[in-house]
Amino acid sequence: MRVIIPTTAKPVELRAIKRRPRVPASYMATAGDFRPLALSSDYHRFVNGPLRLVVADLPSVELSLSDALDCGRSWELPVLIAHLLESAGRLTEAEPMLVWATGMVDADLNPQSADYHIPLKLELSRPIFAEAETLGQRAVMVVPPPQSVAERETIEAFCEEFGVELTIAASAAEVLDAFDLAIDTGESGSEPAGAEVLPLAAPMPLAGLSAAGGAAALPEGRRPGRPVLAVAGLAAILAAAAAGYAVLSSERSTPSPETGRQPERALIAASDNLAVDGLYAETRAACQEKIYTGGQFAIEPALRQAGGYALKAREGLCGLRLRNLSDQAQKLFVDARLTSLAIPGGASVLTGGELSSGESTLLYFTRPPDPMQADAVMRDPTGLESRVSIAID
Repeated sequence: MRVIIPTTAKPVELRAIKRRPRVPASYMATAGDFRPLALSSDYHRFVNGPLRLVVADLPSVELSLSDALDCGRSWELPVLIAHLLESAGRLTEAEPMLVWATGMVDADLNPQSADYHIPLKLELSRPIFAEAETLGQRAVMVVPPPQSVAERETIEAFCEEFGVELTIAASAAEVLDAFDLAIDTGESGSEPAGAEVLPLAAPMPLAGLSAAGGAAALPEGRRPGRPVLAVAGLAAILAAAAAGYAVLSSERSTPSPETGRQPERALIAASDNLAVDGLYAETRAACQEKIYTGGQFAIEPALRQAGGYALKAREGLCGLRLRNLSDQAQKLFVDARLTSLAIPGGASVLTGGELSSGESTLLYFTRPPDPMQADAVMRDPTGLESRVSIAID
């Protein structure tokens, strides 16, 4: 089985979900690398938050990817699907299926509509679907409700071209149904006939995507069928704990050969490598005029503080100027809390735009920013990263 996380740069393949009970936090990493990616903290919150509604016994997890994911939230839906299939023992190469999904989910795991640049992602993924069609593999696509009729028609035409099973999902139940899964509500007779019920906090087989892993065997007494994933309410979690299970780390979870603490990227103070300035005008209307006519902004350096910079969130804050102060080229990444408010200027800070020594990039705000805090990361050619916080208050 192949699970694809499409991005606007390239399709990223989810290589494996590896349970790591002895690691203190879940993290993303590229295959063959131990260093956590920039979105690891968001992934950890996802595993320990919404995902526990349907996969209650999950310890810390390594999400192994073919390439890096550096920003955004459209990875949430495909990663949710991968975890559901892994928990059901189906995330193996024994099931010849291509899964393609994009979109974020809310706290109840319901897919959320947004502009995910789906037409671009589909075109970049065309060779993958063509290969699946040639091999006669089942292809399944799950997306949130499109924002326009034209986008929906584009998606439907693409799926028809390659024989893809399309699910437009607005709820977690619709996501589950796309893969013949169901939720156990705890009510007698609620599960479908012949369904397999996965008990809360029960040990699940480690199901990777590598050929060496093979198909995980079902525990004795279980039969193949339509898995039903238990919902983890508070009472159920307490009951599981009383029975000798641990939600965050369980002796009965898949054992891991790794010991020690989760590795981290080497980080240095970014304030020596990155300068942050505020771009100001008299009013918001003046901001818009200067942005679209190329007018001159008043430039005020951000206030240096412990760990980063701070700016005042006032109506006349039109954007930011980010400047590489180091003596070598750096890739700049700014997280989605900030880029979601901005129109990128020079380098693409969404996918890691490169700034030469002394070069700047501009982020123009599409609306006045509310008080917030975001992170910026500079990565040099050797992979050494430096991080700085940017607070707007």
